Amino acid sequence: HVLSLGLIPIALQLIFCSIYKSNTKELLKNLSAEQFVLRLPKAYMWVFIVGILTNVIFLLIMEFFPNGTEAGWVYAIFSIFGIFCAFFALYTLTWKLECFRNEDFFIYRPLFGKGRKIFYRDVEFYRIETTGTGGIIIKTKTGRFTLDPHVTNKEFFLAVLSKHGVPEKK
Repeated sequence: HVLSLGLIPIALQLIFCSIYKSNTKELLKNLSAEQFVLRLPKAYMWVFIVGILTNVIFLLIMEFFPNGTEAGWVYAIFSIFGIFCAFFALYTLTWKLECFRNEDFFIYRPLFGKGRKIFYRDVEFYRIETTGTGGIIIKTKTGRFTLDPHVTNKEFFLAVLSKHGVPEKK
């Protein structure tokens, strides 16, 4: 038990170091690029893939080496967690925000559905959360969406928002 309590913070630190390293590479690559893409960190996808594999392994162990824990509700919990991990792995792969430095719009692509072209004049404000998740809330005339605090290239996106006169709400 003590070993697992010590390994969890180490694993989390390695994940966040990986996120920081990949975000730094993206920043350097996009310093002078006309177009850049905001994406969720690849480390998120790997965490969810490990979750899926762990669930499959546990389900197979329960099926082939029964020890009395193979009740229906246990299968259901593992299956729900596996579906949850698969959904978020897919979300990590498909979510993106394409931004152009010298255009007056960006393209937001959520998990399902066609990408939406959003003009900067339609963005009412953005707010950087200081509590909770620490994400960035973008409010448009048609709705709102939140950027993950660890999304790549968010600094460039905030600079482009400022360049186009989008106000920051405190």
